[in-house]
Amino acid sequence: MKKILLLSVATASLLVGSSIEELQAQLTKQQETINLLQTKLEQLVEAKASENASTAKTIKKEATKKEVLQDKMRDIRKPLRKKKASSSFAQQAFMPDISLIGDLSYVDRKNDTTHTNMPGLTHAEHGDDDGHSHNALNGDDGFNLNYAELVLQSTVDPYVDMTAVFHLTDSDFEIEELYANSRGLPNGLGLKVGKFFSNFGRLNAQHHHVWNFADQPLVNNAFLGEHGLNEKGLALNWLAPTPFYLDLGVEVLKGSNEYSFGDAAITLTEDVGVAKVSAPNLKVAYAKVGADVGDVAVLGGLSYADGDARLNHLTDEEDPHAFAGSSKIYGADLTLKKPLGAYSDLTWTTEYMKRELDGTQYAPNTAKDAWASQVALSKEQSGYYSSLIYKMDKDWRMGLRYDDILSNDVVANGTNKNLSDDMNRYSAMVEYNFSEFNRLRLQYNKDNSKFNEDGAKIKNDEIMLQLNMAIGSHGAHSF
Repeated sequence: MKKILLLSVATASLLVGSSIEELQAQLTKQQETINLLQTKLEQLVEAKASENASTAKTIKKEATKKEVLQDKMRDIRKPLRKKKASSSFAQQAFMPDISLIGDLSYVDRKNDTTHTNMPGLTHAEHGDDDGHSHNALNGDDGFNLNYAELVLQSTVDPYVDMTAVFHLTDSDFEIEELYANSRGLPNGLGLKVGKFFSNFGRLNAQHHHVWNFADQPLVNNAFLGEHGLNEKGLALNWLAPTPFYLDLGVEVLKGSNEYSFGDAAITLTEDVGVAKVSAPNLKVAYAKVGADVGDVAVLGGLSYADGDARLNHLTDEEDPHAFAGSSKIYGADLTLKKPLGAYSDLTWTTEYMKRELDGTQYAPNTAKDAWASQVALSKEQSGYYSSLIYKMDKDWRMGLRYDDILSNDVVANGTNKNLSDDMNRYSAMVEYNFSEFNRLRLQYNKDNSKFNEDGAKIKNDEIMLQLNMAIGSHGAHSF
């Protein structure tokens, strides 16, 4: 038994000794493998670093070549840029929208209207009483080159847009409008500064090529002149945050309109004269409301203009005189537009005006051959027009218009002069639009508004053929 135990112990000792030696051998082999892998890793790292350095050197070299090439291109472009700058189209990205509108007409009148007038309202027909030197619209029998209108519009910067309108005739050049409109004012506010058509009433702010007829209504021509209330100044409006359209505005203007206002001094003789009006002379306020009633668009407005008046008609050969005082004009307008189809609609527009003039009229004193006679003069006059326009399709339109002077009360030194208020006109037109840029219009007027030098009414039949064309980019017009 003892021998067996001793033999077992000896065998176990041999086995343990053999396992330790094997483990040591395995550890040695693994360490050699680790050392080999470490060496390879170090070699790979060194190779990668060398490759990166070479790549970086190549990139730097290529970048240097690119910079040299860019410098050469700049040197090449410099003379080209200088040469291109001499062209008006050098900076096309900054070019404004440019359009040119031309208006021509042929007129045939039954009677000559050169020396006719509207008593108490206008003077010799087609005269130049409003300070503009260019010809009246459709002024001559036969062919008329009424005007060319050059329009430039663009955004100046994030704060303002700019519009310029140049009125050209065959004998004159005028800056008709030049103004800046604000962009992005808070709370629905808008500011306009420069020379522009006042937003008084419905028709005044529209350019001639937007009118539905070749001439303007009698009351507009009598109170504001053929060229309208076109003034220098500023306008502030507020577009209210209401579910319907509500635009409220005020304008502070120079007030140089010579039909109802005027600001220039009047020299009568060395001893008699009227001083110039301090600027600004004219204030305008308006409110415009719009809404949809069913499928009918409704736009209505109330307007008011107030200022001093300096009306100088000293050059009038038939009735030379001058007026100094104050003037007020009240206006109301309403437009209804009903769509009838994709390209068809019916539009009805009515506008009413009332004018009050109060002051002194200076007339010649024939006994002394001097401008010394003074007459206390007041006028209360009113009139309106109403038009109905039917657009049949995208090409054809036709329309009717009626003008009437409702009152013409002129009181001189307390005595009513009993001037006629029987002045009206019937108009009909039909037009064909070859495109959005080319329109041919035929219009007929039955004019019962003119009187001759002897005070007799001159009834007249007028036929006008009007051609209006436009080229270039022109902004859309308001409703």
